[in-house]
Amino acid sequence: MMNENKSRLKYIIISAVAIIAAVAVMLLLIPIERERELAEEYGVLYENSKTDEKSAYIFEHIDEIPEDILWYYYSDYDRYVDFVCGYPEHKNDYENMSFTEEELNSETVPALYMNDFRWGYEKIGGAYVFSSGCMAVSITMANLALRHNGDIDPVKVFEAAVEMDGFGTFGGIDNEIVPQLLENLGFEYVIHDYSPDSEESGEADINAVINALENGSVVMAGTHGETFGSHALIIRSVDENGTMLINDPANPKKTDAVWDFYELQPEIYFIWELS
Repeated sequence: MMNENKSRLKYIIISAVAIIAAVAVMLLLIPIERERELAEEYGVLYENSKTDEKSAYIFEHIDEIPEDILWYYYSDYDRYVDFVCGYPEHKNDYENMSFTEEELNSETVPALYMNDFRWGYEKIGGAYVFSSGCMAVSITMANLALRHNGDIDPVKVFEAAVEMDGFGTFGGIDNEIVPQLLENLGFEYVIHDYSPDSEESGEADINAVINALENGSVVMAGTHGETFGSHALIIRSVDENGTMLINDPANPKKTDAVWDFYELQPEIYFIWELS
């Protein structure tokens, strides 16, 4: 009887040890499997989150960030990580947005950017201001320079374009509706169309730009080409030698650079003189 009890106890102990060992193995395998799943689902973001503070923050708030915002992280980390990282905290900034005193009272055209937290996350007509707002931001810059008020902002420009069904195929405001859009927003304007199918086709006229600036107009240019792509920007100044300063709503570094009008001339398709 005693031997039988000892055998039963031994069996129980062996079984318990086996169960404990199996549970331990399972507990060890669960995090390994979970890590494999996370690496498969989030790829470079998950790997970067182990060593990069911004990536760790994005990963921690992954459920708060829309997929079409997160896409920018994967497309170009260096360029977009700050924008993606800022979404959880700044996604509703437009509700209380305002312009600074410096922007409202600038003696030149103030530089504004599409990725500004004040409006960058607003999605109008299926497009974010951040990714498709070059025209909207440029018009906003012009308004600040000419009127020194905050009645127009990039979101309001987008909304006005949506009312006109004026978005291009890939987002952004269609050049064809810009004249009516400017009129609806209260601008006076002169338009020079140098696009290939226009009556003025050819290279943009530097004298038209110089004269417009001398007359106090804000000059907005539409470009197509390798330098800026399909884009809208502000020409702040240009001289007869072609030395030119711009406000590029997509890139502060390009705003800070000095440009040669004659080198960019073939890429300038539209000039809008706003007053």
